[in-house]
Amino acid sequence: MQARSARAKPLAAEDRRRSILDAAVPLLIRKGPSVTTAEVARAADIAEGTLFRAFPDKSALILEAARAAMDPAGVTHAIRAIDPSLGFEARLTEAARLLRDYFHQMTALGESLRSASIQGGAKQGDMGRLIRESSAAITSALTGLFEHHRDALRVPPTAAVAAFRGLVFASAHPMLSPHERLATGDVVGILLSGIAARPQR
Repeated sequence: MQARSARAKPLAAEDRRRSILDAAVPLLIRKGPSVTTAEVARAADIAEGTLFRAFPDKSALILEAARAAMDPAGVTHAIRAIDPSLGFEARLTEAARLLRDYFHQMTALGESLRSASIQGGAKQGDMGRLIRESSAAITSALTGLFEHHRDALRVPPTAAVAAFRGLVFASAHPMLSPHERLATGDVVGILLSGIAARPQR
């Protein structure tokens, strides 16, 4: 007689919450606040009732998903892991790509986060603190990259980081039409060489 297969152990509560959030973030990026809890449950391969045992309502789910997506650990680790043997321009181009991907994710989640904050009564101070902490972590990772190439800079690394971040974010702003947005290579080229054809008096 064939042995009955062992039943999979249920996930621990925190692991279950994490799996739901992992399923929710891509849906929120794609569909915004119109996503339903039923869709999230299907993506997480669970019953909708199981979702509501982990999160009291949709607003709470969206807020937690946004907080998880704002976690800068992934992007800061990736910035620090950029191959140090690459040239300065190549390293900056990769950092710009990583930063732009993170910015696009935050922008895509913005509408969902605003909706959930209003409905769920989230404290603006809490979200502001998360944004400040995320920004500080990214600045720290980028400063380390620029410090490694300090000899190639004519400004302090902190000023270079501010210029780099500002140009990357501005070039990817959602209000720009696709043909107005700069490629990451162009962003880095302008940062390193400026826009003037020759030195100006």
